[in-house]
Amino acid sequence: MQTSSRAFKDSMVMKRLPPNNVGVPPLAAQTGMPRDTLYGWRREALGQARQPASAAVPAGTLGSEAKFAMVMETARLNELELGAYCRGKG
Repeated sequence: MQTSSRAFKDSMVMKRLPPNNVGVPPLAAQTGMPRDTLYGWRREALGQARQPASAAVPAGTLGSEAKFAMVMETARLNELELGAYCRGKG
């Protein structure tokens, strides 16, 4: 695995950011660097941590604890009460 100098990484990141906005495919072709490396350097420079896709939870989605609490709360309700509960919670 080849390591690159900090100055080289910074110059590649600067080419990716405004006002230059050079795309990754042309930059990869021009420099011979893998696209994933260039994407990673940009993400690192912007301070964005890489998150697994399964860890990304859309806004407004309930977590597992909240879902379990709802199940426990509604376990004793009949069909009509459960319908009213769901309408009330949205």
